[in-house]
Amino acid sequence: MGLPLPESKTTAKLDVQAEKKKERLDKLDETIIVKIKAAATVAEIETMGKTAVLGGFNVAADELGKLKTLAKKSVKVISVCF
Repeated sequence: MGLPLPESKTTAKLDVQAEKKKERLDKLDETIIVKIKAAATVAEIETMGKTAVLGGFNVAADELGKLKTLAKKSVKVISVCF
């Protein structure tokens, strides 16, 4: 068979580097998706509710349900992080 050519070693190294970079990009894509979803959620929250005449805050029943769900998810995430 003979000794492998130096070019094949270089090709193998480049293949390994390319695979590592692809894995890194995949992780970054996942992070970006999470951040986009979080930004959309924050924007949605910002549009909920209306200020009442005496300084209170009124929220529709469906908005309240969403806010409660989001709050529960946030507590779960925070508890996992700490």
